[in-house]
Amino acid sequence: VGKTVTTEFATFDPPPTRNPWNLRHTPGGSSAGSAAAVAAGMVRAALGTQTAGSVVRPAAYCGVVGYVPSPGWISRSGIYPCSWSLDRVGMLARNVDDVASILDAVTDVDPLDPGSGSAGSLDEMDPGPVRVGVVGAMSALGRPLGGRSVASVARRLGDQGWTVGNVDPWPYFEAGFAAHATIMRAEMAAVHCELYPRNRRRYAPRVASIIEAGSRIKAPDYLRAQQVRGRYRSALAKLFDRVDVLLLPSATGPAEHGHASIGDPVMSIPATFGGLPSITLPATLSRGGLPLGVQLIADIDHDARLIQVARQVETLLAFDRSRLIERWEPNGGLPADQASQDRSVQ
Repeated sequence: VGKTVTTEFATFDPPPTRNPWNLRHTPGGSSAGSAAAVAAGMVRAALGTQTAGSVVRPAAYCGVVGYVPSPGWISRSGIYPCSWSLDRVGMLARNVDDVASILDAVTDVDPLDPGSGSAGSLDEMDPGPVRVGVVGAMSALGRPLGGRSVASVARRLGDQGWTVGNVDPWPYFEAGFAAHATIMRAEMAAVHCELYPRNRRRYAPRVASIIEAGSRIKAPDYLRAQQVRGRYRSALAKLFDRVDVLLLPSATGPAEHGHASIGDPVMSIPATFGGLPSITLPATLSRGGLPLGVQLIADIDHDARLIQVARQVETLLAFDRSRLIERWEPNGGLPADQASQDRSVQ
């Protein structure tokens, strides 16, 4: 259909996009337009990119499914890089079946992206007994709503006979946050090393601050951060010997009020940093009528397993967005209480 709005260079400077659930709230970012367009019923699905939390968070804020596959499953050719060792292409859709259909269509070897083509099979399989690890420490980082939402989903999964227990990968996650920031900043500075000095005044302030911080990072610090990433992956691989998926909030809470921020990507960084596939599913609504999502994370290249599990969780949650879609269908117009606001949501 077309190209939707992203944040500048896929980072943190807010775009003009609004959240279809309430135009006074942010849709998240960087894949802001993709999330808003799917939520408002303009398209069934859209592509996005994730370097920190740029697919999962806007999908959660806008009440849609957001999926980021394992590295190499979707080619990155043609995408202006944010951080080449962290960037991945993901997708946003109304439901898990649409995600699976589109993934099957776009997964292939691309000679323009040497890292593509490592995808495994998406063939149907019997998930069998599912072992779910609830990451309580991540729930504690967010506002109480996110933690309660995860706890509610965990109880319901346990009632369905799933094996549900708490896991504590926090020591690994905590080390990953700092290393992720170092890698992202250093690589952004490298990407923009020629463009930025000539156009400094044209850059948005948050992009500029990341580039300038990255330019001060020394090579040994960058290399140590990459070493941390290698140890991080090894530690999480051992964790996935005990569980099939991790369960945690998709964001720190519902979409933030106002448009000065696109939200905190902290809930998505663990999966992004480790190269793990993740998916967010809309779970419920806050008291203010904004969506809350839950996130499932699987081991690298276990995307088929993740999608199978997500289908079952989606059925259990039975999230109803029909009223929102009806309000935004063509000829439906804007929600009545927001008609005086900006009519361009994506």
